[in-house]
Parts: sequence; structure tokens; C-alpha cells
Amino acid sequence: ARLARHIKAFTTVVHVLRAAATAEERRRVERHLASAAALLNLYSIPNEAKTISEPRLKNILAAAEAGNYDLIVLGASDAFLSRARREHDLAADIIGGTDKAVLLVPPLD
Repeated sequence: ARLARHIKAFTTVVHVLRAAATAEERRRVERHLASAAALLNLYSIPNEAKTISEPRLKNILAAAEAGNYDLIVLGASDAFLSRARREHDLAADIIGGTDKAVLLVPPLD
């Protein structure tokens, strides 16, 4: 939020929703997006929040191109990082699939 405020950036918060997401998962995503928007609003940062569907890589890259964004910021939970190590590295795939700058934010300790 501080970076976005400093550079006067419009911010779009995106969450990838699994195709088979349960109602509880959908509610959790909506709470997450509302929380992110509230934080950005607290800093007076213009923003929008939205969900996109799987496949993650294809749709993240498509959203980045369609929105004409300068920076992709990926928030990574411990579960995300653990999954990435086991399956593949989504961040590396995104970096390799775009000419945009990518910032990976690890979870807070």
C-alpha cells in the first residue's frame, strides 16, 4: 500500500478463484478482497478488487496485459510457497511470461 501511495498508482487486487471453490472459499476470497480494498482506502489509494478464474498462469498474464499494468505484485502465503516448491514455481512462470515487473511478497513472520 505504501508503494502504491508513493507512486500514486491505481491498484487492482486480484484473487484467482478455483473452479471447484466451495461457498466458504468464495466467502473467504470476498472477505480477503474487501480487507485489501479497506487497507488501500485507508491510504487513499484508488483501487478495484476482482476475482479471476483458473487456469492461474494464463489468466493472471491475460489480466496483466488487459489492464495495461506496470507492476504485478504476487502475495504468497506459506501454503502457496510450499505448493510452488512441490508443483512448479508460479512466480517464475509469470516472470517468464510477461515483460512487466514482478514483485513477490512473502508472508509476514
